[in-house]
Amino acid sequence: MESNSELKKIFRTIILESLPEVKRLNVMLKGRVTNVTATTVDFEALDDAGNPHPDFPEYKNIRRPKGISLELGDEIRIGFYYNDFSMPYVDAVI
Repeated sequence: MESNSELKKIFRTIILESLPEVKRLNVMLKGRVTNVTATTVDFEALDDAGNPHPDFPEYKNIRRPKGISLELGDEIRIGFYYNDFSMPYVDAVI
């Protein structure tokens, strides 16, 4: 039997070949600020009930946008450049 990660790769390939427009969709996550520095924030994704989302890691050292004041516990929305989960950015304060 195929491993879970192998199956995900197969499904991803099938979906992207069948629906190339999916590549252009923007992935956004709602969550809360868990740490703030002068230039970065850490982010914890939340589920629909406002609890930590079990499927997403904590994102650390996301660069803070200029002109936006963020505090510990603020709810924010993050996006990902090129839908790459290793390239998060703060999109909005909610």
